[in-house]
Amino acid sequence: MKKILTILIFTVILFSAKSQGQSFGFGCLGLSGVFGGYSYQFYKAEGLNKYINTQARGSQTSKSNIEYKRGEGFIVGANVLKAQFKSVFIGLKGFYQFSRETKILKPVGNLNYRNYEFNFNYWGAGVDFGFPLGSFLSLKLIDAGVTYSDISLKISEKIGSQNIPVETYRSEKPKLAYYVGSGLIFNIISNYLSLELTARYHFSNYENLVISNKQYLIEENSDLKLVSNSGIQATAQINIGIPF
Repeated sequence: MKKILTILIFTVILFSAKSQGQSFGFGCLGLSGVFGGYSYQFYKAEGLNKYINTQARGSQTSKSNIEYKRGEGFIVGANVLKAQFKSVFIGLKGFYQFSRETKILKPVGNLNYRNYEFNFNYWGAGVDFGFPLGSFLSLKLIDAGVTYSDISLKISEKIGSQNIPVETYRSEKPKLAYYVGSGLIFNIISNYLSLELTARYHFSNYENLVISNKQYLIEENSDLKLVSNSGIQATAQINIGIPF
């Protein structure tokens, strides 16, 4: 995967140096555009689900089969470099993305309940490569990059109208991972406004979470991982171009 990213980045530099007459530009603050959108993150979280359901059975809750499988949240970023040629386009981008999934455990016969909020936070950088299918539609053939992510499980309890923090488990250190995908770009206003739909596969897994006293969420030496496969991401975003 690292070799593929290196080749794509080198291609961008080579094309930008040798091509003539293309639409190529930097806007305000060295950017060629910004974007924002909404994303769904699917994952397989066997370790996390086992922990939550153990908590549910221990407190004799009415729900005993809780499953974390999909988070959702926002993505914002900048198209740092964009080169539009006659038959292809190439770009570099940076972004921040977060997703969240919350489960509620309410003990039987008790007015109080606990929130278990599972969070993904990403910083990422990527490359795009594709070609137009017409004046309105473009195919983003390759969307690949790396992410630097941090995850957490925030546990709180609601007593009356107050939401009281209980404890927060976090990853011991941020994790480096990568993704690859493709998508479609609908050009609403050429060079200025477009809608982008992207599906990516995120190659990463997360072994455990810990709190400050080195207490782990999942027992050490367990065969289960917190998240064994972070899986597919589906994103819809609006791109705002700043042509020079």
